[in-house]
Amino acid sequence: MYQRYCELNNWKFKPVSCSEAEKGGYKTFVMEVKGKQVYSKLKFESGVHRVQRVPQTETMGRVHTSTATVAIMPEADEVDVVIDPKDIELKAARSGGAGGIPLLECVILLVLYSMTLGGRMLTRWRRLLILFTSLRE
Repeated sequence: MYQRYCELNNWKFKPVSCSEAEKGGYKTFVMEVKGKQVYSKLKFESGVHRVQRVPQTETMGRVHTSTATVAIMPEADEVDVVIDPKDIELKAARSGGAGGIPLLECVILLVLYSMTLGGRMLTRWRRLLILFTSLRE
């Protein structure tokens, strides 16, 4: 659907990645679109769309409904960032409670604070316990 819209607007598009569904069509499809006013025309397409179709296996001609999620993201310009290690504070949250392994050494959440930018970055692990012996407090 969006490929045809790109052709009508003389935009260039190329598939970045995709995975096909078992019964035809695509499970995921990521494409890159370049051209004039691409983001301004597509930015409101983000969200969940209702898709109606009549599968080939449908003998009664009933319409099946499913959803497709669309995300429109502009490509950011490259920026050189210099981060001084003195301006970063690293905190680790560890799991607690009784367990069969030394849980005090298992980091489940890392929080990276930037003093100059005033922001933070979180990294979480689920089902995967990673030992960080160098992060002991």
